[in-house]
Amino acid sequence: MKKNFPYERFQRQLILKDFGEEAQQKLLNAKVLIIGAGGLGCPALQYLAAIGVGNIGIVDGDRVSMSNLHRQILFDVNDIGKLKTEAVKEKIHLQNDMTVVSIYSNEINQSNAFEIIKKYDVLLDCTDNFIARYLINDACIILNKPLVFGAVFQYEGQLSVFNYEQAVINYRDLFPVSPNAADAPNCAENGVFNIVTGIIGTMQAGEAVKIITGLGEVLSNKLLTYNALRSSFYTIDILENKSMYLNAPTNENEFNVFNYDQFCGLNKDELTAEEFDLLVHQKNVQLIDIRNEDELPKISELNALQIPLTILKNNIHQLDKEKKIILFCHSGIRTQTALDILHDEFQMNNVSHLKGGIIKWLDYKATK
Repeated sequence: MKKNFPYERFQRQLILKDFGEEAQQKLLNAKVLIIGAGGLGCPALQYLAAIGVGNIGIVDGDRVSMSNLHRQILFDVNDIGKLKTEAVKEKIHLQNDMTVVSIYSNEINQSNAFEIIKKYDVLLDCTDNFIARYLINDACIILNKPLVFGAVFQYEGQLSVFNYEQAVINYRDLFPVSPNAADAPNCAENGVFNIVTGIIGTMQAGEAVKIITGLGEVLSNKLLTYNALRSSFYTIDILENKSMYLNAPTNENEFNVFNYDQFCGLNKDELTAEEFDLLVHQKNVQLIDIRNEDELPKISELNALQIPLTILKNNIHQLDKEKKIILFCHSGIRTQTALDILHDEFQMNNVSHLKGGIIKWLDYKATK
């Protein structure tokens, strides 16, 4: 679809060799999604709007805080407390009122990823956590969308392009096994040099422009690393890692049930006695007692369905997949086995268990 654009606005790039009106039209027709409006997302957003991308989507559920301002350059003190998506939309419209901006003021997750991502031509992963990176990567592979990846740590940054044209390399080839998300470094604890986020975020925008226009050589199947203290860049080839296919969803159904928390080492399957106590009477919760019928103590107040571990596999039909299922036993040992069965054999990811078992909850109740 041909769109009219003001020549004066884009004159400096239109006169570039190999750019011209054809490249500008491709940019105006393009739809680019930026996931994460932080240190990487802000410069990427600013440059993509300035160069004339016609449709930009922004996914972020955070609000602007004072600690963001040193690296998230689209924001100022007047934006503190605002949703990042709304603040960014205002700034982009002031910079280029031709750009159509769509905002998604929630974190990317399994329930919204496909619906959002399928609308766009190119994606930029500007997130800062492993769960989001694997989730975005997998969705892009299944939907066949090119993905521009960026990451920073202290004085260093990384950049790559995954799933571009016939390329076979993706994020799982680079990191087939996730670092433990709970132990992974983050800028809040380890710090980050704001110049690095600006450089990598801007380079992500550059790769997106090359993908859209066909200019230059896209950084596909390669990883670029930048070190600000040495002012050095180096690029390495990424090789296909067959082992990554053992742990990756291959279609939308597998994606929806894949346990990213577990894959990235976040054990959200465990509930403390306090967390358990807050959930036991909620309507969207189903309690399953996997103890044997003759075990004590009897807990009639919990209104739990009793399915002993020994017959759990034959009674899966009694579990309500529309509810949050919480397992409990005497001391929490058998429920871990039950969790493994439900996760591995029945692909159920709506299940958690009471850490320490029912005796831990009774102790909590006694001291409450």
